Amino acid sequence: MPSFHPIGAVAKATHLSVHTIRMWERRYQAIRPERSSSDRRLYSDEDIQKLKLLKRAVEQGQSIQLIANLSIEELRALLSDASMPPPLGSEDATEAIEQCMAAIRAMKRERLSALLERAATVMGIQTFVEGLAAPLIRWVGEEWHKGKLSVAQEHLASSEIRHRLFALGNAVASRNGARRLLITTPAGHVHELGAAMMMVIAARRGWAVTYLGPDLPAHEIAEACLMGHADAIALSLVFPADDEKTRLELRRLRSLVGDVVPILVGGQAAPSYQDVLREINAISVETLAQGDAALADLERRGRSRS
Repeated sequence: MPSFHPIGAVAKATHLSVHTIRMWERRYQAIRPERSSSDRRLYSDEDIQKLKLLKRAVEQGQSIQLIANLSIEELRALLSDASMPPPLGSEDATEAIEQCMAAIRAMKRERLSALLERAATVMGIQTFVEGLAAPLIRWVGEEWHKGKLSVAQEHLASSEIRHRLFALGNAVASRNGARRLLITTPAGHVHELGAAMMMVIAARRGWAVTYLGPDLPAHEIAEACLMGHADAIALSLVFPADDEKTRLELRRLRSLVGDVVPILVGGQAAPSYQDVLREINAISVETLAQGDAALADLERRGRSRS
């Protein structure tokens, strides 16, 4: 029977402060503790094990925001790979994000464009997408929702981030005989930056990516998959959440492409569709790191069949 521990005991076992544990949990969703009958957080032995690995990785130069969602096995592999260069320090990524925020607030398009271009060059593709683009996109959405950014500011930010992501994706050549990935969003889902980030992650892995843009009905996605001989489909669900029309579209897509084609689904709204994602046997990816890992797994499966 698994044992659970209060946060004080976890802090002692991991040599992390209570503040750090709470920050990694709340800001980065590194762990998901249980709740007692009195609503106190309770941490499992597995949570403690993961926190210890995260602490070691951070001490070796890794950025918590890039590794928080890795599994215990992935963290062990990361720590055992001495040749892997550490990503840009979290303090540098934070500074770049803050500079981008200031440019967005001031409506300085050229400044924002220059900042994004420089960050992509200095950080490299993976760190730029996961460490800067993803949190910046999340901030823009939250600030717009709160009324702290105007529609014009939101459009400026989205346009420049989208431009930079596409520049990165188009700059990466696919490998000979590369597996083919179709990326889009279902009908009614017009937000495409999540899909664009997945495009860059897949291109970096050497996949041949066909990006169809947002808001496509299931029959169009299925037809494109068939005509393009896609090995997998990736969908981003941002808004609306918990929508019956979207559930219908997902079921229709699975029916049209059959059971063989893997369907990867991520995005802010994806958790609200877990019932239908299980039903259609989709691969749920909660983070870009998980999306990258899912593509790696599909590559391994492809090699084992060949």
